[in-house]
Amino acid sequence: MVNTILTPRVNLRQWLKTLQYTLWDKARAHALLIILCIIFFITAFVLNHSMNRQLATSAAPYLELVFMVILPISLAISVIAKFIYMLFVERPDRLTKAIIDFYKPYLTDANRYANCFIVIFCMLFSFIAFADTKPLIPLMNDYSWDQSFMRLDRLLHFGQDPWRLLSSAFGHPIITQWINYLYNFWYFIMFMFWVGAATSKKTHIQHQNSNDWERQFLLSFIICWIIGGLILATLFSSMGPAFYDLIDNVNNPYAAQMAALANVHETHELWAVDTHAILRESYLKPKPGQLSGISAMPSIHNATSAIFMLTAYRINKKFGHLMAIYLGFIVIGSIHLAWHYAVDAYAGIIIALFVWWLTGKALKLQDKIIPFSAHPNPTDPIKFF
Repeated sequence: MVNTILTPRVNLRQWLKTLQYTLWDKARAHALLIILCIIFFITAFVLNHSMNRQLATSAAPYLELVFMVILPISLAISVIAKFIYMLFVERPDRLTKAIIDFYKPYLTDANRYANCFIVIFCMLFSFIAFADTKPLIPLMNDYSWDQSFMRLDRLLHFGQDPWRLLSSAFGHPIITQWINYLYNFWYFIMFMFWVGAATSKKTHIQHQNSNDWERQFLLSFIICWIIGGLILATLFSSMGPAFYDLIDNVNNPYAAQMAALANVHETHELWAVDTHAILRESYLKPKPGQLSGISAMPSIHNATSAIFMLTAYRINKKFGHLMAIYLGFIVIGSIHLAWHYAVDAYAGIIIALFVWWLTGKALKLQDKIIPFSAHPNPTDPIKFF
């Protein structure tokens, strides 16, 4: 009876020791990510404070969307997809036991908990920093590049506005609506990649190396936000086709595009049209807690979708092909739904390729400076470097 009572306590104590030890090694594994995210968050705090803004005001609607909508739906999709895969492909003798055995490591593995804690900490604080700094772009640099990007679009596309070239193939209301669905599905894909990187079975320290997709994905994603979504977005401050009338209402080459989207919206709901209106309102009449932040160049939707593709190819070739197709739809959607100029999309993809190469080199250098423990032992003292 005594042993029965004490054994769970001993296991829990051992598990907590393992968690403590592993947390430190996970911090070493994600050293670059942690340092970058801390600097990012502090910079965002200083910028917002200097402009008399409270941090997390603009991020609040996004965080509500993530935790109230995306998280529950993503978990439900994951469980249902795994159930269907087991039922029709793996066909185990005892389906219920197989599902329990599959999810048990996610609930009991200290390595996964340690990795999740680091990843959630970094992504959450970086998300707040990005969402609350993006609305500051026009305050730091007035929107002044829209006309230049409009002309560059025409120069690269034989004198035509790219949206006109796409409208003949994708202008049907049903096609436009489904492109909008795919474009907004980006949020779910982003979150599933985050969760996948946080809970991957390769989180054990002895299996980590510079070629692991998890660390390179996370680091690349954050750097794309910083370089593309904030630094370059501020230098090349622009609003995008949907808001071109705020720059030049008299000579607006996108008036016909916006009218066409409004017509589709009357019969086939387009989330893009509603979101355009929300962002326009928040720009003209800013208030705390609004969904806000207008920026076109470069396209972070396209940049991060390219990161999804590169990560997917690292995981599985077929998965990579699938995400390459999805990237194509994101490029089309960003132009067809009036979010971006075509050059925004091209620039976003180029930035992603550069960032992916850069993070690969950076992680190799980090691993030489801060090597992993070969065989973590929770009974050993914590080793620093």
